[in-house]
Amino acid sequence: MDMIGTVVRLQVQTSSLKVEASPRRQRYDPTPIVSIPMVALAEGGMIAPRGPEQSVVDVHHRIHPDSKYRDGNAVSILFTPHYAAMRDHFGSHLEDGIAGESILVETGSMVALGDLERGVTLLTA
Repeated sequence: MDMIGTVVRLQVQTSSLKVEASPRRQRYDPTPIVSIPMVALAEGGMIAPRGPEQSVVDVHHRIHPDSKYRDGNAVSILFTPHYAAMRDHFGSHLEDGIAGESILVETGSMVALGDLERGVTLLTA
């Protein structure tokens, strides 16, 4: 197993980030992105515990009332060098986490899909 990097941000989307602006246009609204200190990963997606009887369900979890769940999108991972590339292309205003990924990993170089083909393991304390 090779260490790729360190998790630096966990987040959930409470609703879709794409909002209808007109019948043929959408706009992007990042306000449903909520940074969280811990997460429960399950087969259907991510849930953020908020207390003994409360939790926040990610919009990609299959149990979310307005679920965006599709086979294979329950959890997404992005890497900090990808944000550097996006800033080079779109501008410095892009903040880490704005793409709505579930897990942001700090690493020293770009990570390709092929680098993850054997799977991903998250180590916790």
